[in-house]
Amino acid sequence: MATLAYTAPPRRATAFNDMIERGLKLSPNGWSEARENILQHSRAMVNVHQLEGVNTIAPQRFALCAAYKLPMISENIYDRGIFRHGSMLTSDYANLPEAACQWILRNDARFLDEFGCNLYYLLCEQHTFRKSVEAAI
Repeated sequence: MATLAYTAPPRRATAFNDMIERGLKLSPNGWSEARENILQHSRAMVNVHQLEGVNTIAPQRFALCAAYKLPMISENIYDRGIFRHGSMLTSDYANLPEAACQWILRNDARFLDEFGCNLYYLLCEQHTFRKSVEAAI
C-alpha cells in the first residue's frame, strides 16, 4: 500500500500502524525510480488526513493514483467535488484501517482495479488539467 505522505504525525502513524498490524505492507516513500516502483507495484494508495477536521482532497496523491490507475482509499472528505463513489473508496477515520484491509486483501483484484480505472477516466480523460484550465478562461 502506498501513502506518498508524511507518515510521522500521530494521527497518520496510528492509522498506518493499525493497518500494518492487520497485515498490510506499507511502501516506503521515495523519489524518482523508487517512487515509480512503488506506484507500479502497490495495490492501492491510502490517504489519511494529517489533521483531524481538515478532510480535503490531496491533489498530488489523487493525480498520481489516476495516472497509474491506482485505487484511492481515503479517509472521508467533506466536499467530494467531482470524486463520486465509483472513483474512490472512503471510510471514516475510526474504521479506515479495517476497511482498507478488507478492500486491499480481498480475493477479487477486479474490485480495486475498477476504482483505479474510474479515477483514471475521471482525471486523465474526462477532467484533464488542460480542459479544466480552458474551461476557466
